[in-house]
Amino acid sequence: MTFIINELNFNVYYFFPESKNRPMETQTYSPPIVFGEVLIDRFPDGSFKLGGAPFNVAWHLHGFETNPLFISAVSDDDYGKFILNAMQNWGMDSSGVQIVTGYPTGRVNVSFTNNEPSFDIAGQQAYDHINADECIRHLSARLVSILYFGSLAQREQNNRNIIKSIVDAYSPLIFNDINLRSPWQNHDIIQSLLKISHCVKMNIDEFISVVEIDPASEPGWLEYSAIFLLKYELRSLIITAGSRGCYYIDPDYRYYTPASPCNRFIDSVGAGDAFSAVAILGLLHGWNPLTTIRNASEFASYICGIQGAVSSDRKIYGDFLRKWHHKVL
Repeated sequence: MTFIINELNFNVYYFFPESKNRPMETQTYSPPIVFGEVLIDRFPDGSFKLGGAPFNVAWHLHGFETNPLFISAVSDDDYGKFILNAMQNWGMDSSGVQIVTGYPTGRVNVSFTNNEPSFDIAGQQAYDHINADECIRHLSARLVSILYFGSLAQREQNNRNIIKSIVDAYSPLIFNDINLRSPWQNHDIIQSLLKISHCVKMNIDEFISVVEIDPASEPGWLEYSAIFLLKYELRSLIITAGSRGCYYIDPDYRYYTPASPCNRFIDSVGAGDAFSAVAILGLLHGWNPLTTIRNASEFASYICGIQGAVSSDRKIYGDFLRKWHHKVL
């Protein structure tokens, strides 16, 4: 393996052998399937917002006119009704959201330290108990070419079995969004999910945790990212580093873009999910990697300027689409 270092801007470009798991570049995609948790983020001031990484991604993808199918579960309680009503008002397809009994609609208490959010996440929520048979029946009449999931909703074996069934039946391109949330992070589960993934996204702290390296070690985490890509035969690895920008590593090169400025920072809740949604949009539209992470960083910065993880302003999504379309042209 050889590499070139650009000393002017510290970008490092690696050249990899072809990955046996790498999908054909000419592949076209049907509307994405988004699998995982939907919940209510409850803030210290008593307010609450829609949340859950997969739900946030599906919400954004709908705003960007990709017509995703979101698969999850809620209870027949007030929060569950609030979520379904919000989806219907937004025009999302809610047919993949099951109503289960015996478990509450997901909820998370959000707190902040130095503007960084932390999450108190309960176990045994409705989204942990998606019905496998109903899910597979719902997918039977659809094309499934791209599947997104996060790691939190895989904490129960039930949901991991559903993911395996979808992968076995459809062989989709898998976008795996690693979200390490204490106390639910499980190394063995993360490893098993990485082995079936094509595209993986995580932040720098999550990457350092997953590969179990010393942040001060030599070689640094960037060099470990090359090894990581080869180990799991990934098509791409995206690592976000907050104000330090983000990296997109594929079997040919490594790309870097600085963080987009945020004019009015409120909180970073959902910024990573906004980034993931635009990364998937890049797959759907065939953007090159640098365009993808630049656009994703720009939208994530916008989300940092609102409270909560999603926006109900349809104009915003249209404005971003037109801006990005103009850039691509």
